[in-house]
Amino acid sequence: MELNYGMSLEQKQQLSQNQIQSLELLAMDSVELSEFLQDEYLENPLLDYSEEHAMPGGREDIGQTYEQPPVLEQNYDDTAEEEDRRRKDIPMPETESIKNYILDQLPDGACSRKLAEFMTDCLDDNGFFTIPTEEVAQKTGVPEAEVSWTLKVLQELEPMGFSHRT
Repeated sequence: MELNYGMSLEQKQQLSQNQIQSLELLAMDSVELSEFLQDEYLENPLLDYSEEHAMPGGREDIGQTYEQPPVLEQNYDDTAEEEDRRRKDIPMPETESIKNYILDQLPDGACSRKLAEFMTDCLDDNGFFTIPTEEVAQKTGVPEAEVSWTLKVLQELEPMGFSHRT
């Protein structure tokens, strides 16, 4: 008879009593769960049982479960006035402030401030400079080369969009 010594590694998973009970509770339907809870109430004098907290066996009225949408009692004019008041809560930035924002970024001595003010006044609603440089030169009496240079300086400033569209 020969004796051998050896070692083996074995992995087991064992569920605790709480885990087993939790799995049993999860597997129950509502009738079985109600019966189980009633039995537990009868066995344990510290538990308080009331019929109000019993699980419903039938269907409930959906209106009681879900909140009803609010009834609008206002007419259209009242709603429009309220909408106008909300819009005034956060004022839109004025175009004048955009103009000042652009002009405040101008480097000192890079171009004529008066010409830059005129050109920012000529921006359309989309932020494009649509007037030809020749026309600006004629209206302001400034050489066209200076107008083109000022346009290039303005195009490098924020917000991006001071673009020339012909």
